Amino acid sequence: MKLKVNKKSLTHYFLNPVSRISDSCIITVNKTGVHTLTNTDDVGITLYAKLDIPIEIESETKLNISSLKKLNHALGCIESDIIELDIDSNSINYTSDTLKFKFHLLEDGILKKCFANSEKINAVADGANHAFCFTREKLLEILKGNAFANETDKIYFYTKDGKVYGELTDKKYQNVNSLTFEVTDKFVGDALLSPLPINLEVLRVFSSLKLTKTKAKINTEKKVFIFEIEDTDFSLKYIVPTLAK
Repeated sequence: MKLKVNKKSLTHYFLNPVSRISDSCIITVNKTGVHTLTNTDDVGITLYAKLDIPIEIESETKLNISSLKKLNHALGCIESDIIELDIDSNSINYTSDTLKFKFHLLEDGILKKCFANSEKINAVADGANHAFCFTREKLLEILKGNAFANETDKIYFYTKDGKVYGELTDKKYQNVNSLTFEVTDKFVGDALLSPLPINLEVLRVFSSLKLTKTKAKINTEKKVFIFEIEDTDFSLKYIVPTLAK
């Protein structure tokens, strides 16, 4: 199987964000593109990542990747913006006049499958009753503020007077510094009358993508956040359950 793809799309917007959730995963390749579903060891974050590229392939193929970071390093050595990979049953191969590598795949059954599936994720997203967007500048501002409220690694989202706020604090303990940001001045759907906390690490995970906007959806019945990042040829969905308090 031949896979021809933009190197930055594959490495920066697919392999890199997935590797920050889990270094090993099962990647599916079919006619519509490349996609994977993976989660952190504690199931604190689940990610559905998809690269939308047409592929001439007769049947769906599974790639069992032992280390996404190692594969990404190898791909980073390629100078061309458009790369063509030759994939067989047990390896991913690249050959040019100046570089050649072989990356071995694991056998089926070694890697654990993600506990969720795309149908469940879409069902949770479709059931969202609150949504808002925030910019990369606001994301970096919040992360920078963690230096002040460094006793906590939580952010609590809530609404007030038609705006969405994020508070860095930990409501489980007393005498903890807090810092509150206006995340955005508009939202769609129900108000968040009770603050919903998530781990701040979630925002750090996708801050490196350097994209202008992130969309957040909240399914308050399931107490789940869905962070969506999309562009022309890729999409990322981070599914994050809220913390107890």
